[in-house]
Amino acid sequence: MNKEQLRLKRKNRRYYLKNKKDVLERVHKNYEDNRDEILKKKHEWYINNREIKLERDRQHRLKTIVQNRKKDHEYYMLHKKEKSIYNKNYRVLNSKRLTEYQRNYIPGYRAKNREHCLAVDRKKQQRLRATNVRFRLNQNFSRGINFSLHVGKGGHWEDVVGYSIEDLMEHLESHFSDGMTWDNYGRNGCHVDHIVPVSWFNFSSVQDSDFRRCWSLENLQPAWKHDNHVKGNRFAG
Repeated sequence: MNKEQLRLKRKNRRYYLKNKKDVLERVHKNYEDNRDEILKKKHEWYINNREIKLERDRQHRLKTIVQNRKKDHEYYMLHKKEKSIYNKNYRVLNSKRLTEYQRNYIPGYRAKNREHCLAVDRKKQQRLRATNVRFRLNQNFSRGINFSLHVGKGGHWEDVVGYSIEDLMEHLESHFSDGMTWDNYGRNGCHVDHIVPVSWFNFSSVQDSDFRRCWSLENLQPAWKHDNHVKGNRFAG
């Protein structure tokens, strides 16, 4: 943009701010009087310049993504309760349409964009594992139970062990030793330890009594990573 174009732009801006109401009224009237023609021209321009429009939109999103996310988060925090009620009512009123959408569209979209969806899922899970201890504990338990059964997914772990993630967190926290917090739970901090190691039990399904004893709260305790690794599959009881 040269100096003359910049000067003209500033002049138009000053005029608009001074006569905003009149300008908007004229624009609105012109649109109402020539709506079909305006929409036709816009559509023709889009067809002929689709790539340019998409690139402009992409550049705009990149420039405003941080501030838009901040605004969205601030709005959500101010209207969290109302948003929750609205979403619940929307799901109830549109349950059939949402079910059809999930059944027909999402699997097809994921199949066509498999690598992209997997990358998005991995990024989301990495973020949640790094910032959400409840998610990390929940995921670790699900993996641990499935691994101990040597089978794939067979239902949510809370349904098969008979207690919730809240019960588990409360039980472990009541046995924290000095220095243990949920902030240092994980790879290099405290772990969930089986008092009697998993390898000491004999089970092949969630119906086996040994499975219940193995994964009962009474057989679980928090332990530091080093202590847990040194213990291995030994049991001193």
